[in-house]
Amino acid sequence: MNSTAAFCRHDDGGQHGARDEPAGEREDLDLRQQQAATMHGALHAIATAVALPYALLAACFAMVGELARARGLWAVVDALFAHAAWFVGWGIYLIPLAALSLAAAGFCSRLRRVAALSLALVSGSSLLTIVLLHAGPLESGHLLFLFPCVAVLLGSIWLFHRADQPAGAPAA
Repeated sequence: MNSTAAFCRHDDGGQHGARDEPAGEREDLDLRQQQAATMHGALHAIATAVALPYALLAACFAMVGELARARGLWAVVDALFAHAAWFVGWGIYLIPLAALSLAAAGFCSRLRRVAALSLALVSGSSLLTIVLLHAGPLESGHLLFLFPCVAVLLGSIWLFHRADQPAGAPAA
């Protein structure tokens, strides 16, 4: 029997002495790491679900901006058909697949940093697109509407920062 197995065994007649504390601490640490990983994945999935409507709105703003730059009726119709053809051909499959992949990547320990960074890029670029292509000044209602996207951006940056730290480690 190796020393680790002897150290963790409960052979003291049911009494838990000093020999059992490291095993209990290790089990607690493993449980905390498991709970932190599950919570990290759940927060990432929720943030993805919150960021998706903002990404779609930003895509619509970009498409409207492209249509506004079109010269003439035929250029507008051509741009509409080009976007519709892409959406029917590829977008109807790729958009849900990308969203599900991004949400699921938060549960995979090896992909957590990449997933958090991707979510930060999606929410940040969506926020930037909506703010820059918005006609007129931002009022309090607009800021209230954009608050969840800002929260997702900040939360995904925090998840990116926390992705490699163990569950019991203090935040830097």
